[in-house]
Amino acid sequence: MAFDALSTRDVPVADAVLARLFTEARTHNGWSDRPVSEELIRKLYDLTKFGPTAVNMTPARFVFVTSPEAKARLSVHMAEGNRAKTLAAPVNLIIAQDIDFHDTLPKLFPHAPGARDWFLDEAGRREAAFRDAEAREREAEAEAKATAMVSEAIARGDVNAINYFVAQKYVEAFAELARSPQQKTVIVPSEMGALVGTIAGVGELVGLAKEQQQVRTEARQAAPRAAPRRSGGAVPTTE
Repeated sequence: MAFDALSTRDVPVADAVLARLFTEARTHNGWSDRPVSEELIRKLYDLTKFGPTAVNMTPARFVFVTSPEAKARLSVHMAEGNRAKTLAAPVNLIIAQDIDFHDTLPKLFPHAPGARDWFLDEAGRREAAFRDAEAREREAEAEAKATAMVSEAIARGDVNAINYFVAQKYVEAFAELARSPQQKTVIVPSEMGALVGTIAGVGELVGLAKEQQQVRTEARQAAPRAAPRRSGGAVPTTE
C-alpha cells in the first residue's frame, strides 16, 4: 500500500472527476451491448453495502436483473418511455426495502441494546427503510461511476491514480478516531467499513489491471518490430 499519498489529503479532487460524478452527471438513455460480468456486479454491491447508514440499519435489498426473460417481465411495469431502455440495458437494478430490518439491530448495533425498540412503530419504520434504501440507490450509482473511473485509470496503466483514493479513506477513518471524546477508544469507527470495501474492491481492480498489463506487454514483445519510417519510405532492416 502506498502511504506516501497521505500527504496529498488536502489536495482537492480533480474538477474532471467531480464533474463526471456530480455536476455533469446525466441520466443515460443508451447502453453498450457489452455484458456486465457477475464479478463486477458483486464488486459494486460489496462497495455499496459498506456505505454509512443510521444505526447500522440495512433495510435495502438489491435485485440485479440480467436475463432477457427477467428484463421482459420487468419492462411491462415500466413507463412506456422507459421500456426500450430497460430491455436494452445489460443490467437492471431493483432496490427495495425490508421493513423488518430492526430485527437485525441487536447484531448490527449491539452497543445499543434497545435500538430495536426505536423502530416498533410500523409507519416510522417504513419511512426509515424507504429513506435508507433510497440513499443506497444514490450510493450505488455513485460507486458504479467511481469504480468505472478507477478501472479505466488502472487499465491505462496508471496504478498510482488510486493512491489518493485509498489513502483518503485511511485519513478520514483515523481522523474520526482521533476526534473521539473517549481517550481510550479502541473500537475502530464504522467509517472503516467503507475503507475495507474500498481496499477490497481496489485490490481486485489492481490485480486485474496487472494481468491486463502483463498480457499487453507480452503481446508487444511478441509482435514483429515495425521498420522505422523516414522521408522517402521504409528503411530496410536486417535480422
